[in-house]
Amino acid sequence: MTRLMNQVRLFAWPEWIVVIYFLTFGLFPDIHGLLLIISLYGFTKLPIIIRNASRDELQLFSAFIVYVVIALFSFLFITEAEHAYRKLDKYLLFLWAIPLYAVLKNNKNLSVILRSIVPTIAIVICLAAIISSVFLKQPRAMFYTANPLFFGYIAAVFSIFSLILTRTTTNKSLYYFGAISGVVACILSGTRGALLGWFVGFIMILFSSGYLPSLTKKVLLMSLLAFAVALSFVPDYTQRISSSYKTIMNFEKYHNTSTGVRFQMWKASFEIFKQNPLLGVGIGAYQKEIHKMAVDDKSMKYMSRFDHPHNTFISSLVNTGLIGLFSLLLVFYIPFQYFYRHAKKLPQDPFVRMGIVFVSMMAVFGMTEAIFERQAIAAFYVFMIAILYSISCQTE
Repeated sequence: MTRLMNQVRLFAWPEWIVVIYFLTFGLFPDIHGLLLIISLYGFTKLPIIIRNASRDELQLFSAFIVYVVIALFSFLFITEAEHAYRKLDKYLLFLWAIPLYAVLKNNKNLSVILRSIVPTIAIVICLAAIISSVFLKQPRAMFYTANPLFFGYIAAVFSIFSLILTRTTTNKSLYYFGAISGVVACILSGTRGALLGWFVGFIMILFSSGYLPSLTKKVLLMSLLAFAVALSFVPDYTQRISSSYKTIMNFEKYHNTSTGVRFQMWKASFEIFKQNPLLGVGIGAYQKEIHKMAVDDKSMKYMSRFDHPHNTFISSLVNTGLIGLFSLLLVFYIPFQYFYRHAKKLPQDPFVRMGIVFVSMMAVFGMTEAIFERQAIAAFYVFMIAILYSISCQTE
C-alpha cells in the first residue's frame, strides 16, 4: 500500500505542472502563466515558510523583495514614462518566487523530475529549432516564441545541465545527446549572447573537480560535431560573429552593426545615468530619454527604436540608479554564494553545481540583453532558482 501511495504521489499536481512548464516553455514561453498558478497554493504556506525560514532562505527572499521595492518606488515617484507599468510587471514576477518556493520546498520528487527531464528538454528544443530552420524558414530559430533570444538561452542552459548530470548517471549517452542538441539549438537561434554563456558554463564545469578527465575528449569532439552540423543550417551565423569581432576591433567603421549599435546605446546610457546617478530616471524612461538625445544627434535616431540598452546591468543603472544596480547584483549574488558554499560541502551534488553555473550563465546573458525586462526570461530565472534552492535544501 505504501509503495502504491508513493507512486500516486509522483503524479500529484505540483509535479506535473512543473513537468508541463518545463516541456513547453522553450516552445511557447507565454506558458509561464503556469508559474503563477502553482504559486497561488503557496500563499497558504507562507506563514509557516517564513517563520521557519533559514538564514539562506531569508537572504534570497530579501534580495528579491528589495529588487521589487526599488522598482516600485521608481514607478511611483521617479518615472514619467507613460507605459512604465509594462516594465513593472516583470519586476513583480520576483515576488512570486516566495510562494512558488513554498509550494516546491520539501517536495522529494523534484530532483528526480529535473534529472529525468533535462536532456528531454534539450532534445525537444533542438527538434523545434530544426523545424524552425528547415520547414518554417526562420533565419533565426525561435519556433513560435516571440524572440530567438529566450530560445537560445534555454537551449544553452539545458545543454550545460545535461553535461553536469553525466557525472551522476549510468545512461550517459542520453545526457551527452542532450548536451549536443542544446548546442545545435543554441546556434540555430543565432543568439551570440547565448553561445557566449554556453562557453562560460562549459569552461566552469570543465575545470570543476572531477569533470575534466571524463569530459575533455568526448565533449570537445561532440561539441565540434554539433558546431559543424548547426553552422551548416545557419550560414550567416559566422558572419554575425565576424561582424561582432570587426566592430570591437574597429568601432568607427562598423558602428552600424548590431554590436556597434549596442556600444552606442551603452555610451548614451551613461550620459542618461549622469542625470540622476542615485535613483535613475525611472523604469521605462530610457526610450524617452533617448528620443530627447536623438533630437540633437540624428545618428541616435535608430537607437530610439529600442526601449532598453540591451544590457541588464546598464539598464538597471539607467532606470533605478546605483541603488537599483546594487539590488540587481544581489539578485545574482545571493543565489550564487549559496550554491557555491553548498558545492564545497557537497562537491558531488550536481544540483548545487547547476545552481552556480545557471546564475553565472544568466549574468552573462544579461551583458548583451536586458533579460529581466522580458517576462518569459524573468519567469525562467525565478522558476529555476526556486527549484534548485528547493532541491539543495533537501540535501542539507
